[in-house]
Amino acid sequence: KGTSESFDMLHARAGAALLTFADGTVVIWGGQESQNSAHMGELLVKGGTKTTALQISGAKALLDDANLPTYGAAAAVLRRTDNKLWFLVAGGQPYKTPTLADAAPAYVVEVDKGGTAVLKSVSLSSGTLRAGVGTVAKRLPSGQVLFAGGLLAHYAVPACAGQPECIINDVQLLEAPAVLSGEAVVLTAAMPAGQLNVPSFGLSAAPLPAGVLLVGGQTSVVDAKVSGADALDPTARVVV
Repeated sequence: KGTSESFDMLHARAGAALLTFADGTVVIWGGQESQNSAHMGELLVKGGTKTTALQISGAKALLDDANLPTYGAAAAVLRRTDNKLWFLVAGGQPYKTPTLADAAPAYVVEVDKGGTAVLKSVSLSSGTLRAGVGTVAKRLPSGQVLFAGGLLAHYAVPACAGQPECIINDVQLLEAPAVLSGEAVVLTAAMPAGQLNVPSFGLSAAPLPAGVLLVGGQTSVVDAKVSGADALDPTARVVV
């Protein structure tokens, strides 16, 4: 029979990411009720009955960025052990600039089970990581991470020429370096950035024995010519 336990978090959240250590300890990240970056993360130790605050530190440029706190960011585990966890965060809706997800910085977080979280700048060896609201992020059995789709802006911006809004069309498959302990992390593209059938956000993803299945997505928010069911993508696709 099923069981249920409840516990109080330190801060109310919506759109938070949940990431786990190898032993089941959980990090609750983002979506906090305030713009205070000191409240970005909580830790729930396996078997625990309450969360504890993560002590946030790291790259000054990130900590000083007013668009760091976000709702609904895409997050995926890069590596984990029983005592340490590294994950990539990108996109989401910044509290400071809520209509422009492109303003949210991408970064890697290194969490120690002792309760510290170190933020590191992240870049790609070639190209740019693109993520917004509704970007799907998924760690694959190979250890690679997939980022696909996302809503960047509710209005026309140069990054999405010709669109009345800015929706990402990219599918990116990324690999982490062997060493993640430095102050900055450089990710490698495991394949050239692919394209969705149409720019979409809110896709679902599931790893397959070979590749990953991407399902559905929404293709518009503000375009009057595309509304209701027409704004939903009926397509499923496999990325290999």
